Amino acid sequence: MKTTKSILSLLLAAGMAFSLSACGDKQEISISGSGDTITIDDLALRPDGEAGHLYENDGLKLLIPLEYDALLITETPEAEGEGKLFSVSEKASVEAAKAAGMDYDGVGWLFGIERIDEAALQDLLCYTDLSGTEIFAKDAEGRYYVYCHPTDVRYVRASSEAMAADQEIWTALNEWAWTTVRETFLRENPDLSPETRGSTALDLSLARIAYMPGMRYSLSTTEFGPLEPTAGVFDAAPYLEKLMTNVRYELSDLAETPDGEYVVLSLPDEELRFDFFLAEGKENFIREVRGDQEIALYRAVFDDDSKASAVLQDWYDALVADRDMSALGYTPDSLLGNWAEKIAGRGFITISKSAEGTYEVQVNWGSSAAEMNVWTMTARPAASNVLRYENGRYAILTLSEDGPETEDIQYENGTGSFTLLSTNELLWQDETGHAADDTLFISAD
Repeated sequence: MKTTKSILSLLLAAGMAFSLSACGDKQEISISGSGDTITIDDLALRPDGEAGHLYENDGLKLLIPLEYDALLITETPEAEGEGKLFSVSEKASVEAAKAAGMDYDGVGWLFGIERIDEAALQDLLCYTDLSGTEIFAKDAEGRYYVYCHPTDVRYVRASSEAMAADQEIWTALNEWAWTTVRETFLRENPDLSPETRGSTALDLSLARIAYMPGMRYSLSTTEFGPLEPTAGVFDAAPYLEKLMTNVRYELSDLAETPDGEYVVLSLPDEELRFDFFLAEGKENFIREVRGDQEIALYRAVFDDDSKASAVLQDWYDALVADRDMSALGYTPDSLLGNWAEKIAGRGFITISKSAEGTYEVQVNWGSSAAEMNVWTMTARPAASNVLRYENGRYAILTLSEDGPETEDIQYENGTGSFTLLSTNELLWQDETGHAADDTLFISAD
């Protein structure tokens, strides 16, 4: 009962009146003025001292601070798969609207949390004005979590005097909803990972390149001029992912536009381009130009130390390499066969093609007579000389004299690529485990 006593002490400190009663096997707390009864099982006391009412829907948890819970209506619609998980509104606004006979859905609404799949995310990012919608998390199944909020005022009272009297309460609820809820939701659901997407013109353009087949674009510098990708072969996903995920593009004054060279991302069918500046210290400035008119200047803010123009330069360099290797006659099929680690020969890669047009890869790397490291993955063409994978599985096989071999799985979601160099050597980039950094493989056929 130590936890219960702590919670009740907090309620007293907050000036709340309550009664403690027993209902079956559960103890309940009734908070005066709310009309609600909260079971002890629904209460949560966090290490930082915050006490809250814990709501749950389809395994997801939303913590509402006790100081606000009695003021709110928190709905948990039945959810399986995708859809609305939580919707929170101010109770006094709902009751005032009902008393006045207002027939308006959404009165007092503060926020909601929804879950969407990859297809819905792509539609949102390509076609939709995301005002009132914030993507903020992702789960292991590849589903995304959306924080939804009104773009107008939903505050209702019976009179202007009542509105003035309760304005401080309404403001406090909105401040909590906007500044705290997403962070708390991620904390209460540790299996989710933070992931944000933006809605500027640059965000939408990147999304259309990523998700709309046949979307034309080119990259250009003064070194080699404009280049377009090889249709159906070149994959820009690694570069687009860096520019779209966990980065926000903040508007800056056009007067701050840097001088010097830049990498141009152009969408010719839309007469739209974005100039990514290369000058030292200005690598995160991007200018939007429509036709001949400068529209906006953005500053990219990454969660890490990435630089926007460095990503564009890498993307452009990959297009140059793809052009050159294609001109030499390389295709993704050039990677088929067996490849042995160049120095010691202990690592061995086999690449074969499936009926679906993908490439099945297995890497065997012995560490002792009784132990073998094995990676398996399905790869897809990323350039004329590159295969990329996102489902790498790594396991350690141990042989036993007394029984069957044992398999110890290390991970099943590894990412990386295989690149055939002009020297006819294969480079494996293991982004997850870095098993083959700076290691080359030569043909063993």
